[in-house]
Amino acid sequence: MVDVTAERALGGGGGQFSGSVVLPRTLDTAGLIDLLDLLSPGRASIVIERDGLPVGEWVIWKRARTSLNDKVVITGASIETYMARRLINAVTYSQVEQLTIARNMITWAFSGIGGKGAVPLELSGSTDSGQKRDRTYVAGEASVLERLEELANVLNGFDYQIDVRWDTSKQTRTLIRTAVLSYPQAGQNRGVVISQAAPGARGGNVLEFAQEEDSELLASKVWAIGGTPDGQDKAIVATATSSQLPNLGYPALERSRSWSSVTVQATINSKARSLLASSQSASVAPTLSMLADGDPSVADLGLGDIVTLQIDAVPSLPTGFWGQARVLGWTYHPVDQGVETVDVTLGPTTIEDPGD
Repeated sequence: MVDVTAERALGGGGGQFSGSVVLPRTLDTAGLIDLLDLLSPGRASIVIERDGLPVGEWVIWKRARTSLNDKVVITGASIETYMARRLINAVTYSQVEQLTIARNMITWAFSGIGGKGAVPLELSGSTDSGQKRDRTYVAGEASVLERLEELANVLNGFDYQIDVRWDTSKQTRTLIRTAVLSYPQAGQNRGVVISQAAPGARGGNVLEFAQEEDSELLASKVWAIGGTPDGQDKAIVATATSSQLPNLGYPALERSRSWSSVTVQATINSKARSLLASSQSASVAPTLSMLADGDPSVADLGLGDIVTLQIDAVPSLPTGFWGQARVLGWTYHPVDQGVETVDVTLGPTTIEDPGD
């Protein structure tokens, strides 16, 4: 494949993929048909290896061909997005362990319909978070991924990802998928240091460090809008306010967010408080570009891992950036020849409270 870009990320659908397959002109018609069959959207997936080990799996969701060249352009997303193509089933939970609910969702998504179309998957990771949830799901109202994201992104929620590995115990190796639930969060501190020396100095594996700020994240008042409880005709609503930004000279700013499956007032109140807490800074998660085969390499960056950053000062970052951050995702740019790079998305070392 050529022009490959592959992304992995915690939650949110896992990450996107794009690339092209150049069809060999040496193949006859039958061979070309067979090759195209292997690239069928919605049926096939792409696995990328580094040093013989798979670093991720991406489902082919779309492909495009033209009579002007011999390329098949493929776009897709990581295996977690398969759950976006499965709809939630009808079920009600009352004070049930959140990881049990998550496991049930994932099992439902990958088990097929009527026993057909199942996708092999194992479950692993945390089993008991001590967090009980009340949830009511209506069949077909949303995708499994949407409801899983809502469940994971709550106060004292959890991380999830699907890891892949090769089973080489048989003559033909097979791909093993494992859905990993992590409470309170995925990753560990492996002592990895990522650094960039100042211009003209030597050292470091970072090619570029970038920090964005977006005022749309700011609010001195927020609105959390839930669903409509049984027996009522209006959705539940909660608000929260803070004087922190106005005291710093900001005008009145507001944000709102909806949680249609939340029908408990105490829960929507907590969501409002946490949304307000995350609305006091305009900083977007920083990103950096580094050499994929440098030290550290992309293989050293596990999703959720804590890394130490040492970014020397430059005019746009007059104090530099020294401290710890969490790996939220990466985008890998493999090439046949030349320098391979990886773009890393970073975040705070602890999960920001997005509400409950």
